[in-house]
Amino acid sequence: MLQNRVVKTKSSSVSFENTLVHSVPSKNSTALDARYSQCYTPINLEQKLWRGSTEKSRFLGEELNMDNCLICERIALIKENRNPYFVRELNTGYVVIGDQQRIKGYSLFLCKQHAYELHQLEPHYRDEFLHEMAIVAEAVYNAFQPDKLNYSLLGIGHGLHMHWHIHPRRNGDTPVPGPVYQLGRELTDKKYNPTNEELKILKNKLNKELDKLGV
Repeated sequence: MLQNRVVKTKSSSVSFENTLVHSVPSKNSTALDARYSQCYTPINLEQKLWRGSTEKSRFLGEELNMDNCLICERIALIKENRNPYFVRELNTGYVVIGDQQRIKGYSLFLCKQHAYELHQLEPHYRDEFLHEMAIVAEAVYNAFQPDKLNYSLLGIGHGLHMHWHIHPRRNGDTPVPGPVYQLGRELTDKKYNPTNEELKILKNKLNKELDKLGV
């Protein structure tokens, strides 16, 4: 196990609002530059990075567009101590509780690198990213005691930036056995937004298990 390399940070103390959704970027390009550049960490010194209102980085021959990236926005909020879902920072990503809790204990692991695919990460970074994801998943399992964990690394539109979805599954949690995504809009219905107290309990449970795993 990789130990003593993880940077610990405290949970966000910001009050949770049931109406919180993905933040909308400001039209001020200077503000955008500052926010998006915060969540990008160059993988090596040879990599070129263009900054500006149409910020892009060229990575292994592919253009990764950072404009209006929802994951970068969430990471920026974490850095500004304004993301109430934030649980903990690890070497390669950020652990957060899912906005809606239709599947109780739903958590995510957001990659620090603005990359779309695993093969776009340097091998050593990719290996640690996957290792840390497995640790986060173990903590989710121990914290919420599901029958089975489901893992997914999805992305479309403004959410291409890699982020793991970790769903603690239980028998009967969907109308028929199968992926949670059969629930459609129900999965992201705001009626499943946790209250302040519920969110605090979820975060405390997950933090406690992460502590036990030495991260």
